[in-house]
Amino acid sequence: MTEELNQRDELKKSEARFRSLIEFGVDGILLGDMNGNIIEVNEMACSLIGMKREELIGKYVSIIPFTRQSMEKEPLRFDLLKEGKILIKERDIQRSDGKIINIEMKTKMMSDGTYQTIFRDITEKKKKEDEIAELKARFEYVLGATNTGFDIIDEDFNVQYTDPNWALKLGDYRGIKCYEYFMGRDSKCTNCGIPIAFEKGRTVITEEHLEKENRYIEVHTIPFAAVENKKRIVAEFNIDITERKNKEIELKKEIAEKEIAHREIRQLLDTLELKVQERTRELELSNEAMESFSYSVSHDLRAPLRHITGFSEMIKKELSESKPDQIKIKNFLDKVVSSSAKMESQIDSILKFSRTSRQALVKERIDMNGIVKDAVNEVMHNHQNDIVDWKISELPNVYADRNLILSVWINLIDNALKFTKNQEKPVIEIGSKEISEGYEFYIKDNGAGFDMEYSHKLFGVFQRLHLEKDYPGTGIGLANVRRIIDKHGGSIRAESDGNTGAVFYFSLPMEGGIK
Repeated sequence: MTEELNQRDELKKSEARFRSLIEFGVDGILLGDMNGNIIEVNEMACSLIGMKREELIGKYVSIIPFTRQSMEKEPLRFDLLKEGKILIKERDIQRSDGKIINIEMKTKMMSDGTYQTIFRDITEKKKKEDEIAELKARFEYVLGATNTGFDIIDEDFNVQYTDPNWALKLGDYRGIKCYEYFMGRDSKCTNCGIPIAFEKGRTVITEEHLEKENRYIEVHTIPFAAVENKKRIVAEFNIDITERKNKEIELKKEIAEKEIAHREIRQLLDTLELKVQERTRELELSNEAMESFSYSVSHDLRAPLRHITGFSEMIKKELSESKPDQIKIKNFLDKVVSSSAKMESQIDSILKFSRTSRQALVKERIDMNGIVKDAVNEVMHNHQNDIVDWKISELPNVYADRNLILSVWINLIDNALKFTKNQEKPVIEIGSKEISEGYEFYIKDNGAGFDMEYSHKLFGVFQRLHLEKDYPGTGIGLANVRRIIDKHGGSIRAESDGNTGAVFYFSLPMEGGIK
């Protein structure tokens, strides 16, 4: 009887020690029956789970607020526990305060059919692992983006780590010497930087040719003060210099070829210089002739025109307004004066066309919206047409000669207004779009249009597709526009169906555009 009482007393003490061990354990501990119901839980487990003991006891284990993603990734496996396996799983718990913690659960089925689970908070551990993984990913991304290889090698030339790009190309590196893995050799490289780095205790830079990949690399070997598995280690940054080495080879070849051709070049220099002088003189003569032509057009042709106009006006004043024969003569003189004025206008256009050919481009960043606004105001001032429906879209800035581009828009807008004068509701639309080689601008009208069969004549000097009496003009404006666009390296074209207006397109290359 005494022995039985002693055993009971010892059992109570043992249970007290067991409960104390569970209650004050640093890990969360949960006990459950064979049906998955919770029968005991310590304070640390309640703290981790975020629930009170009375909320857990007697409930199925799914009462624990595991996240849905966590359960889908790691479902409960009582079948494996019954097979005697110990399950170690990582799951996430979302507590009532909204905080999500990461826990590691180690579960084992006991001999009496119950199970025991030990909870351990690994939130900080997971956070550090994620940070390390992110840093590693960034490091490997930088290596890939800069075409730089990275590896860690010990003093016995064993590869301890290599970046994923090399592992993808060359396979598993574990247990393989660096000269075998990277170089395909059976002994260390003669100019290996590893022993030198250990000897000098600083970074050593060498060059290697990777025969497996047929690449040249610049190897920066950095010794570590720490040891791994009782062996010193180095880190190697391997910078691809294949392109540079190939260029060096090509450069040496080019130098040799240039040395061979050098004598021939020297022999041609005198002849070339003479040709340059001849061409320069030809250009100077051409410019002088052009200047002389411009002067002649501007002065020698204008003077007779002024005389014709002046004397015609003087004769008109002497004629009577009542005598039929003199009225007829006066009408003839009016036509002479009108023709003189037209010819003077054509002289102005010819001079402008000539100047465009010789004028050097002065490129700058220009606001195309402001240019179009100035052109519209100038042209509308001359046309005095207030019923035009303008549809002008936002235009991009460009890098071009402001004055010449303004001239382009003035000519095109004036052309659109001229050919829409007979429309009851004139509509002119201006816009642009981005193309592969730059920007394309357009001006569209609902005017008279033209026959596409003769579109090749549009941009020629003194070429006309309509009668002058219907649509007056000098016949040089569009030719001048084309020359300006050509000087900017762009192109110009026009489209029409012959009935419902025309569209003129011109482009400026991306080299001259600013996005």
